[in-house]
Amino acid sequence: MAGVEHAFLEVIKLGLTGAEAAEKLLEIVGRRNFIPETAERQYKYALILAYRHTSMQMLNKSSAWRF
Repeated sequence: MAGVEHAFLEVIKLGLTGAEAAEKLLEIVGRRNFIPETAERQYKYALILAYRHTSMQMLNKSSAWRF
């Protein structure tokens, strides 16, 4: 799916969480990918799960170097 990484970075930059983050992720990813209305809920769920996983990995990597 095109634009997912960009969407994650944008949501991090905006400081969004929860439902706001899910909506923004769907909006950004939907600009470059066709997302059927009937599948929006599933896409939002998948995107927010991937976002949380990715942002936690980024946080763990950056905090591993702090003393």
